Formats: sequence, C-alpha cells, structure tokens
Amino acid sequence: MEGKFVKYRSFNDKPLAIELYQKLSEAGIPVAWEDTEGFFDVTFANNEILHLYYVKLKQEDFKKADVILTNSVMEGDHQPIGDYYLFSFSNDELIDVLKNPHEWNAFDLYWARKILASKDIELNEDELNQVKTTRIEELKKPWILDKLWLFCAFSLWVVAFWFVHIYAAAAVIFIGSYISFSKKTMPDGQRVMAFSDTDRLLGKVFLGAAIALAIFILLQYYGVIEFVQPL
Repeated sequence: MEGKFVKYRSFNDKPLAIELYQKLSEAGIPVAWEDTEGFFDVTFANNEILHLYYVKLKQEDFKKADVILTNSVMEGDHQPIGDYYLFSFSNDELIDVLKNPHEWNAFDLYWARKILASKDIELNEDELNQVKTTRIEELKKPWILDKLWLFCAFSLWVVAFWFVHIYAAAAVIFIGSYISFSKKTMPDGQRVMAFSDTDRLLGKVFLGAAIALAIFILLQYYGVIEFVQPL
C-alpha cells in the first residue's frame, strides 16, 4: 500500500482541482492527477458537470496535506460572505462538522471552529478524535452485496456455457473480479476491501468458473477441442 497514490479530493470544478494540485506540489508533496474527461463523448465536452477531477496522494501524506490546507486558510484570512451557510448552523451542527472533517473543506472546518470560539464554546479534542476514529471504523464495514449481482453472474455463466458465448464469460469475469478485489478509500487514505470475506469468496468462485469457461470456449473456437452442446 505504501507508495501507492489514492484519491484525496474530488472536484466537479477543474480550476479548484488544479489549484489544490499546484498548492500541494509547491509544498513538496508528491501528487497525482486523474479525471474523467476522456470517458465522455465529444458532444458533452462543454458540460463540466459530467466531469470529475481527482487529486491523488500517497496515504502517508494525507495528514500533511490536511495541515497545509488548514494553514493556507488561516494565513489567507479570507472572510466568508454575509450569508455564509455556517452562520446559520446551530452549535451542535457546527460540532458535527468538526466530527466529520472528510465531508467538509478546510475553509468550512476552520470557520466552524472560529464560529464556535466566538460563542465561547469549548471543544473536547479527545472526544472529536474519538468520533473521527469511530466514523472511520464504520466506513470500513463491508458493503452489503446485492444478491442480484450473484444472480446475474450465474445467469451469464449459464448463457456463456450453453451458447458458447465468450462475451458473457467475460462479463462474469468482470463481476467476479469486482466482488473479489474492489477496495474503498478511507478519509485517512487507508484502502480496505469493499466486500466481506464471504462475499469475496463467492466472487472468486465465479471468477474462477468464468476463467475456466472462457479458456474452454477459446479452445473450442480454435478447434483444439470439440464442443458437444448439452441437451
């Protein structure tokens, strides 16, 4: 895992993504870039809402980047506009912002603290850190696998076998690989398996069966073996 770039922040606004990329690069943090611009038809080229831009870091640099962004907000001393939405938040809502820092940007986190401080609200840092840790543990819980995926995989495997269809076998390989090897990124940069051990075992069963079937279909296609269609 060490040394691998994972998604740190995502944006719909390209200039904001570029600004963050440059800021972290200038601070000496290795940064990688990924976007979805090449995945859309040219007819949608001017529709920025369809594009996503990812700034990627190594896991060990996440905390350093958080500090840089926080210091940047403090040093910039930018004042929020009069109808800034955090001004309408209750104390509990502002504290909730600080409990879920991965859901907010550095500017919001800074001003949530500043607004609370202006109200003489003392924050229990140990409690905040504990909540953050608990939240990460909750996010680590495996996704619940929709059994429809398994039904589709089984149906496609049967179709691939019965009609000697390589594309159906390839679809099962994709589903099996997705269930077996998918990972999700935590707010602190950790990468954990997306599905439970049991679900991943099922995924590997489908993956293995699909690979075996694909090999069988290719051997039949090139005349290495003769296929006798089942009754």
